[in-house]
Amino acid sequence: MGTERRPPKVVAVYGVSLLLVVVGAALTSVEPHLPAGASSWGFRGFAGLLTVTFATTGALIRRRVPTSTVGRLLEASGVFTAVQYVTGEYAVAALTRSHPWPGGEAAAWVQTWEWVLAMSLATTFLFLRYPDGRLPSARWRVIERAVAVAVILGAAAQALKSGKIENLAFVDNPLGVHAAWTGPAAGIGMLVFSLSMAVSAASLFARRRKADSVVRAQLRWLAYSAGVVAALLLPSGLLTLAVGSHAPISKALQIALVISVLGLPVSICIAVTRYRLFDIDRLVSRTLSYAVVTTVLAGIYVGVVVLATRVLPFSSSFGVAASTLVAAAVAAPMRRVVQGWVDRWFNRSRYDAARIVESFAGRVRETVTVDLLRAHLGEAVHRAMQPTHVSVWVPPTEH
Repeated sequence: MGTERRPPKVVAVYGVSLLLVVVGAALTSVEPHLPAGASSWGFRGFAGLLTVTFATTGALIRRRVPTSTVGRLLEASGVFTAVQYVTGEYAVAALTRSHPWPGGEAAAWVQTWEWVLAMSLATTFLFLRYPDGRLPSARWRVIERAVAVAVILGAAAQALKSGKIENLAFVDNPLGVHAAWTGPAAGIGMLVFSLSMAVSAASLFARRRKADSVVRAQLRWLAYSAGVVAALLLPSGLLTLAVGSHAPISKALQIALVISVLGLPVSICIAVTRYRLFDIDRLVSRTLSYAVVTTVLAGIYVGVVVLATRVLPFSSSFGVAASTLVAAAVAAPMRRVVQGWVDRWFNRSRYDAARIVESFAGRVRETVTVDLLRAHLGEAVHRAMQPTHVSVWVPPTEH
């Protein structure tokens, strides 16, 4: 009976998240334009998109495994992100109208620190409890409590930092403390919060040492999605510091970062529900190979364009055409070479299976008897797929 009562709770939490997203979208329609010269991080409304993804993933996991702590953390992160979305949109609608609505600055203040809680639930605490909802060992309970203190310090640092609110640059923090120590304190608070995320990520390595093949595959799914986020997070942060958060290149990376974060709950859902769990090796090898090929082709394209238009006496149209032809000519052979290299290092089972099949194909051309062919086929299947039993049936020939 207790298990039957849990799904309605899942639906209720999920419904609250979606309702808040609808309210936030309605507030956006009330005031679709930000004040002149102001812009939000990433793109406006990205918090609503994150809410739908995290809440939906948490609900799917809880429907499959009602007691899943991972599902609860994703649901809670969805609710907190939805609150961030609504308060931010209400602040925009309330403070940019000719007759301001009440509570606009308070709403802006809430969303300036509340995102820390949403992020910590979806990353810090989730890493500590992933994938089965338990800590790696009893010793990690003290670390989890220390992480909770670090999260509170990070949120407090954002809540008390004076000056413009980062996500709403046209609003001053109404509760910001104007003192010399607030700037360093805010930096220390966010540093402690970042360190707590690193410590929680270290728990995954501690868990991996004693994990079986299934848990290792679940950890690889999380590592894959988190790796994509990390690969975009560093250049996005550096560009924001170098050229500002409003530059086109910074905006492009911010949007790419938001999209990559959407893949995090999707990967967790696949891992926890064990849906196509062992496809991760193929996904990693394909991602790496296409990333390398795309980067090299872009470099070749730009290099030929510069060579043909800046160094050699050719027109720009000729340079573009030549670059396109060169990139098209080397794309296919380069992809094969890169894919083989990536499979060799990151998808070894597929690489070994391909070598076995190639070896079998070479021996088939030299085989003249059915018995020998059957032996070669059985050996190739056994080496490539490692089944518990192999048998080959050959129908009798009619004379």
